[in-house]
Amino acid sequence: MFTTRLSLCLLSLLATPAFAQGAAAESDEAIIIDDIRAVESGGRIYIDAQARFTLPPPIATALNKEEELVFVTEIQVLRDRDYLPPDTLVDVEINRRLRFDALTRRYIVEDLTFSKQTISDSLGQALEHLGRYRNVAVVEKLLAAGSGATHMRMRVRLARDHLPALLYARSLVSMDWWQMSSDWYRWLL
Repeated sequence: MFTTRLSLCLLSLLATPAFAQGAAAESDEAIIIDDIRAVESGGRIYIDAQARFTLPPPIATALNKEEELVFVTEIQVLRDRDYLPPDTLVDVEINRRLRFDALTRRYIVEDLTFSKQTISDSLGQALEHLGRYRNVAVVEKLLAAGSGATHMRMRVRLARDHLPALLYARSLVSMDWWQMSSDWYRWLL
């Protein structure tokens, strides 16, 4: 397996340097998180958010060739400490898979964490479902209370370890080309 990936990596070095440089500008804004809200209800803190995706051409092509893409959403609750790095109170990961079914000509978003599935007629609808987070329970209100400022942060990224072999090889070759990740979005509780 390792030799196959190494061979593909070397092949990618030889075959795609011009493409990798041209796509770098697009990847800067590949995932953007909009409209994050934290809401308290019943002693728990829930979040609502929407992420927007712009898939670079090689990713969209791989998806249409029935490759599966796995996106990881990371949500953390942190408490600031004097003269030390923040203390991580909660670290939640939500995994979602996006795939295209050639037989039905539909896109499927599977929430691997909460065992839910959404079927869409277009890639745009599927990406909207992929980035929609509603009433995600993150932390108990009592846990978030305490000394020091408590804040949450969230980001969405493409899981590189689930990429098809050729795209994985390209991601190893040019790290600045392959930035399918949002920034960390942070807010106080």
